[in-house]
Amino acid sequence: MNDLATPAPNGLSTSALPAGYESMGKMDQEMLILHRAKLLQATSDEVLQQQFEGARPGLIINSITKIVLPDRFVPIFAWVSWMRFNARAANQPGWVESAEPGVLLWRSNDPNDPRVHSEETKFGPNGEPPLAITSLNVLSLFREQPMPLAIAFAKSSLRPGRELYSMGRFTGQPLWHFTYTLRSKLKTMESGSAQVFTVKQIGVSSEEERHQCIMLHRQFAMRTTIKVHEEEQETVEV
Repeated sequence: MNDLATPAPNGLSTSALPAGYESMGKMDQEMLILHRAKLLQATSDEVLQQQFEGARPGLIINSITKIVLPDRFVPIFAWVSWMRFNARAANQPGWVESAEPGVLLWRSNDPNDPRVHSEETKFGPNGEPPLAITSLNVLSLFREQPMPLAIAFAKSSLRPGRELYSMGRFTGQPLWHFTYTLRSKLKTMESGSAQVFTVKQIGVSSEEERHQCIMLHRQFAMRTTIKVHEEEQETVEV
């Protein structure tokens, strides 16, 4: 790793550390937590507690800064992860008595992890949803944002994530070749209603965006562990 490399335009470097971070060395990557594009639900704390002006279901925000994100983004790379949360009550499927309600029990990005192939990731005999959540994650560059964010397509938003993946995959171009919009809509199902992501391809990314994406891809894509900001499980189960 070349310690003399120039920091990337978005403030993240593929190698060198900015002033004030030099002493971290190799621990720098271990400390990084990727911010997440969070889709607000009616049950989200930001909405219930009105944590910022105008907080409402359907908004897509930075999960840490709470800033409302622009809808245009460029995907950089994708990976699949699995998460298993405890149920919120003893009468719900998957309740673990020894763990706190709603707490994260396990997480994996490794498709060879035995837990990924356990019964917890499979549908039940009568169509019961898996206890573990499968998420298609896409590290993305949002316009006017100083850092890349992870979009986690899971549950009822898994389908638009697969559509995004497929739209780019079949062209043979790098994932960051195209730009998309990320919006939301209310979806009603037998299990209830929830906000879900919608994705639409709108054009080709700019030369500057592609340059930034290439640098970020070099920094993150080959990592075996990617840490994304997480919270306790939302109460909406769809």
